Amino acid sequence: MKRPRESAVPPELAARATLALWLALAVLVAARGVCAFVPFMLAWGLNLLRFLPAWLGWSTWAITAVTLVPPVARWLGPRCAAIGDFIGARPVVAASIAGSLAAAAVVLAPDRVQLVGDYLHRLGAALRLDSPSLVMPQALPLDLWLHHTLPRMVWKATGLDPNDWARVLGAMEAATLVALGLAFARELGFRGIAAFAAATIAGLTGVLGLCTGFAKAFTETSILAAVIAVFGTRVARSGHGLLPVSIAIVIGLYSHRSALGFLPALLATWFVWTRRHGLAAWTRPVPLLALAMPLVVLVTMTPRIIAAVRSIDHVNFAPEGSGLAQLVITALRPEQLSNLVNVVIQISPVALAVPPLAVMLLPALRRRPEARVLFALALPLLALLFAVHPQQGVFL
Repeated sequence: MKRPRESAVPPELAARATLALWLALAVLVAARGVCAFVPFMLAWGLNLLRFLPAWLGWSTWAITAVTLVPPVARWLGPRCAAIGDFIGARPVVAASIAGSLAAAAVVLAPDRVQLVGDYLHRLGAALRLDSPSLVMPQALPLDLWLHHTLPRMVWKATGLDPNDWARVLGAMEAATLVALGLAFARELGFRGIAAFAAATIAGLTGVLGLCTGFAKAFTETSILAAVIAVFGTRVARSGHGLLPVSIAIVIGLYSHRSALGFLPALLATWFVWTRRHGLAAWTRPVPLLALAMPLVVLVTMTPRIIAAVRSIDHVNFAPEGSGLAQLVITALRPEQLSNLVNVVIQISPVALAVPPLAVMLLPALRRRPEARVLFALALPLLALLFAVHPQQGVFL
């Protein structure tokens, strides 16, 4: 028998979560203002005001600060709640509007630096019609097709060069990410201001910066993480959505080796689904397909993924030598921890509220099955933050 979907946040928890978010935002705004006057780069995730024209930087900072003033916040609250209700009542219209705005934003802010990773090598290979094995031997099939083969086909057919194709693709992916943020709020059963907060926090992150022309599979894996979060939550709360989670895992395993980090979320999704439906339900056609697809792809792709990890990632995981002790020391050195804090603040500033929220809401989260799926999704990716050391350093 299906369990009823919870649709309301207990008032006392909502009040505490609201306070934690408000405090996190207040600390963030204050820190950005202070760091504008700090003459060194230790807090590079917070000192953007140092590098903007004064009129632009301080006007946007002032607008943000004013929204946190209690009388202004009380005025904004009902309007944000109305948007949250609109997300639940008119999901297609809301996703279309939000997605279009996100696509327009990334089109108007193209990647002009093209500095990160091997992007320029990839672009050159596509323009020169080189074999992709010369510049990206570690790339997996879907990454190659989406960022090498397809751009060349589009270029030949329409004259749209690979760099422009990357921007077109990025605009579509930005719209998808924001739409998934709205879907995530709905799957959690949120309404009103809780839905508005969840949708904006999940959909409007620094990941949108990857949608400005960055032609690598990290953008697609970010979208897949959002898909797993949305449909994994649906599985946990209603028992539906098992097949989309498995499809996302399959696409991830064909796209990038980091998709191995999604496997704990897949196992957690299978676990909560089995608790709801029982082991016998796996014999039905759709669940059996959802079970078989990731296992088959994992078996076929594991040798290639392992080869890529061995050839490329040893310098990313262990730049100063091998051994568990050395890995731990490297991951916990002050420079690495400082970079991690700055990266997280850049990508998802409201992450500052996660520790107090976790402490306050832990008893309630233990009773919610979707928490298992979301925790299993987040934990491996959090571990990667500590374990990965980009060869070129951190660029944002």
